[in-house]
Amino acid sequence: FSIQRSTWVWIDPVNGWLVIDSGSTSIADDVLKLLLASVDRLQISGLRTVHSPLSSMTNWLVADEAPHGFTVDQDTELRATGEGKATVRYIRHTLEADDTRRHIASGKQCTRLAMTWADHISFVLTESLAIKRIAPLDVLKDDNDTSSKNDAERFDADVMLMTAELNKMLGDLVFALGGETPDEFRPATNVDGQARAAVAKFESHLREHGATATISHAGTELIRFGEGVDPLYAQAVAIVREQRRPSISLVQRHLRITYNRAARLLVQMEADAIVDPMQRDGTRPLLKPEA
Repeated sequence: FSIQRSTWVWIDPVNGWLVIDSGSTSIADDVLKLLLASVDRLQISGLRTVHSPLSSMTNWLVADEAPHGFTVDQDTELRATGEGKATVRYIRHTLEADDTRRHIASGKQCTRLAMTWADHISFVLTESLAIKRIAPLDVLKDDNDTSSKNDAERFDADVMLMTAELNKMLGDLVFALGGETPDEFRPATNVDGQARAAVAKFESHLREHGATATISHAGTELIRFGEGVDPLYAQAVAIVREQRRPSISLVQRHLRITYNRAARLLVQMEADAIVDPMQRDGTRPLLKPEA
């Protein structure tokens, strides 16, 4: 007998996300293999952050303070690193700072942590950077009135609302973990190329009709079509020239934006001959510091 299975996948080429709705690594690998076989020259790289979720979650519990925009919920798992792998789990139990610090002082680290983002979405972050048990909260559900919609319209509305919120949540979570690791991250060049081609086509259309427009990507980024310049571009150039170090992570840290957006700002500086293309050692020398 044939066995069929459906796995939902969310692809966001603008912000660079590919999210697979599966708790199984093997199923996720199968989906990626099918995508790579179906889409010519699709380049996918795993998400790597500067700080590991293991150390970050442990530090948040030690400091008894969640990163900005997040709150710690009542579920967590602390595991020892020794041979015994002693484990303590809190399930629907208030986390007392003294108790968690005592466990951490004895050699345990946080491997799972339930959190809530912006009072909109609750989830569980794991040591492998997997996000489990994602659930929209009542405040988000109240914003989506689906009483007058059919099933297809309700599905579209739910997906648009949820992915917009997830995009912002993922950006904030990556920022809380120190941003993406520059050495490991490689954008999907052909996907980004398609997005850039679409933007260029739209800009050309606007210029032909003498119009300009503003579009907001999930509330986190602003691009002015018709001008083609990120509103933070001038600030990014000033930071790079002042610090004398054209670095994506530097721009991301100073402007508090996503790694993808900071990377696009550096790409624009390269196109404007302000910085040199990235060298093999990962550096970008300044070309025209006074221009």
